[in-house]
Amino acid sequence: MKRLLASLFLVMAVCGHISAQNKPESAPEVISVFNQKVDFSNYETLYDFSFDVTYTGATSITIGVEQEYSSWYDIIHVREASPAHVNLTALSRGNMVWVDIIAENEYGKDTLTIELPVMTEDNANGLTYTDKSPAKTDHIDIYSLDGRFLKRIRNLSELSSYHACTLLLQYYNNKNQLIRSKKISLK
Repeated sequence: MKRLLASLFLVMAVCGHISAQNKPESAPEVISVFNQKVDFSNYETLYDFSFDVTYTGATSITIGVEQEYSSWYDIIHVREASPAHVNLTALSRGNMVWVDIIAENEYGKDTLTIELPVMTEDNANGLTYTDKSPAKTDHIDIYSLDGRFLKRIRNLSELSSYHACTLLLQYYNNKNQLIRSKKISLK
């Protein structure tokens, strides 16, 4: 019996059912977004946006795309191992765009949101190689679900004084630029 289980485990590992990305009993995490590129060449009033994303704790990611003044929320499932490449096409130049990167498993969910401004060729250059690594977090602003600012912290361990609730966290780098938004539930 032990030999059968060991063989089954080996076959599952070889077939890719068990991977280093899917750690047992841990919530997933979107680690970083890099190689961001904007391409205006295919359209006159639209643009394409591509990026690479690294994540752990999940076997795939979901991309949600919301454009200002649009009632659509496009959902794209990316079933690529980390780092995954994402290419979004035909985004409107005249509207802001929000791109949600979601990693989810049975232990939790992590969301990183990229906010794209109204796109001109001048501000597209600033997006090309932006490092969004949470390791570069300077401070975290905490908000209630209704949007009330509660506190600014430097480390997540400072949340230990909060009772069971759901909070919105906004991570900022040392230039006070928003690098990540995340909703967490404390138990």
